[in-house]
Amino acid sequence: MAGGRALDVTVEVTDAGGLRVLVTPLMPVAHRLRTLAATETLELSGLIVARRAAGKALHFLDVAVDGDGERFQAIVCSADMAPASPVLGPRLQLTTRPGSTVLARGCAGRSRSGEPSLLVREIELLRLPAEPAAVAKAVQLVACGELSEAAAAAALRCEPATLSELSHALEAADGDEQATQFHPAVRACAARLAGRGARHRPAQFSAAERAELAALAADRG
Repeated sequence: MAGGRALDVTVEVTDAGGLRVLVTPLMPVAHRLRTLAATETLELSGLIVARRAAGKALHFLDVAVDGDGERFQAIVCSADMAPASPVLGPRLQLTTRPGSTVLARGCAGRSRSGEPSLLVREIELLRLPAEPAAVAKAVQLVACGELSEAAAAAALRCEPATLSELSHALEAADGDEQATQFHPAVRACAARLAGRGARHRPAQFSAAERAELAALAADRG
C-alpha cells in the first residue's frame, strides 16, 4: 500500500538468475466495474458489510475491499451461479451473511438502478465472524451434511473437533434442550473464538434463516 492505493506486485526471475519486481497501482474497483468488458472475469475479495435480499434467490451485497476501505456492490442470484459453485442452497445464506469474508468471481454489470456491480457466478467463503448466530448456523449445516467440518472450521478459524463436539451437542439436544445445552455451548465457542468471555444471550437468526434451518432439521429427521 502506498499513498492509500493498492499495488499489484509481480516478481519475475530474469535470464541472468536475478529477480525483477514490478509494482503497478491497481485501478479502483468502481472504475474496473465500469470499464471491464462483460465477457471478462473479475475476482474480488472482501468483507460483507450489508446484505439486502429480494426473495430467497437474490441478494445485493455491500462488500468492503480488503485493506482498501473501498466498497463495491455484488449481486448474487442463485439461478446465475455456476453449476460447479460449492456455495448453493442453504450454504448461500451463511456465506453471504454480514461479517463474512468472501472471494467472489464474476463479470461486471449494473443493477436496475444503474449502479456498477459485480454479477457473481462463484462465491467462496473465506471467513465467518465469531458470532453465536454464525457459529450455530455453521454447526446446523455440518450436522445436516450441507457443509464439511473442515470447511466450517477453516472459516471459523477453529479445530474441526470443535465443530464435531457442537454437532453432537445439537443432535443430542431436542426442543427446550437446545436453549439449555446447545446454545450455551455455541455462545461459549463464539466467545473463545473472539477472545472474550461468554455473553449470555441467544443466537439471533433472521426469519429466512430460521425457516431454512427448520427445513434442514425436518429433512434430517
